[in-house]
Amino acid sequence: MKTYVGNGSWNWRDTFIFFLRTIWIIFFTVGVIIENPGAHTALLIVWFAGVYVVPSLFYRPGYKQIPLYLAAEGLLSGSLFLFLLLQSDLNGLASFLYVPVITIAFVCQQKPFLWIGPIICAAMFITGTLPGYEILTKRAGSALVDTYILYILGFAFGRYSVLNQKSKQLIKQIHHKNETLQQYASKIEELTIIEERNRVSREIHDKVGHIFTAVITSLDALPYQIRRNEGEAERTIKEMSELARKGLDDVRKTIHNMSPASHSDCLSKLCLTIVGDFNDYPGLRVDFVIKGTEIDVAERIKYTLVRCLQESLTAAIRYGKASLISVKLSFVDSVALQIIDDGQYSVEHELLPAYVTLKERLSSIGGEFRVQPHSEGGTQVICSVQAGAEALVKSNEFQTMQAEVSSGV
Repeated sequence: MKTYVGNGSWNWRDTFIFFLRTIWIIFFTVGVIIENPGAHTALLIVWFAGVYVVPSLFYRPGYKQIPLYLAAEGLLSGSLFLFLLLQSDLNGLASFLYVPVITIAFVCQQKPFLWIGPIICAAMFITGTLPGYEILTKRAGSALVDTYILYILGFAFGRYSVLNQKSKQLIKQIHHKNETLQQYASKIEELTIIEERNRVSREIHDKVGHIFTAVITSLDALPYQIRRNEGEAERTIKEMSELARKGLDDVRKTIHNMSPASHSDCLSKLCLTIVGDFNDYPGLRVDFVIKGTEIDVAERIKYTLVRCLQESLTAAIRYGKASLISVKLSFVDSVALQIIDDGQYSVEHELLPAYVTLKERLSSIGGEFRVQPHSEGGTQVICSVQAGAEALVKSNEFQTMQAEVSSGV
């Protein structure tokens, strides 16, 4: 059984209707008994009491059952109206239905009561006036017009009450949503801080590993260079010193949230810079090729691919003992890096911590990371990601959050 909008809540508008019915019952009870004293006095008192009490049982603070209220109001008020007209005439009694009509219109604010209310009011009026054929008279027509004018006023008052109640509920829901969003914002802020700390720690790890690999490689070759050519050895020492200084600057930039990928340089320029640094290593040649027309990519994708190149070149030197490395940056269908070296491939390369980290990074932005043997020998590393993948991931995360907020509310 459907209940009134508000589910039993009571407000000042319901109180106004209650006092209006109280004054109406008192006025008509006293007026009818005084004007028509006789054998029906006790019956009228009981009848008026029933008209007042019974409908109130189904429409009171904390309990509102509209179907039962309409049935009680229609039967009791309508039958009493008919009884009074049979004892008298329409003059002075047509106003008896005014308050019941107002209260019925007030509570009939939702389907199917929107059309049931007018039907009940019409039935009450016609049933009361038809036996005396008063409905065909001018007085009955005027009373009918007045009745429906009051019905419209009661309906408008009820509509105002419903809209006011809904607006309060909406405001409460908005406050609740704001509180929930603030909680989400706090959680996101905490997660952002944690993610930034992890990012900085990974950057420092990547840079320090890259620098130490270059320094160690150069130091290993230094004794041979000293015996062969002291001038070349001196040049290598200077390069190692410059590399160490550059690495220290990179670490400082990372601490201050100034990673190289945050600059406005395009991806190909950043990759070319890294390839140039590795080409300075003794006994190593790194070729770099760009395929397709370069497009602008998100900073996070740019940073991840730069780290992919650094780690792949470092692993090729440290573990594969490569002397020739081919790097291809492709912008066809997706943004992809392909690094092929002529070193020694091992299945254990796929389990390197640096490669595991790269796989996680690429997976977080919808990319793919693969390490596999090359058909002509050596190792092949492929890092690929769709240009708009990161934006798509963020959009999906935001939609998920809204659904959780809406379902939570």
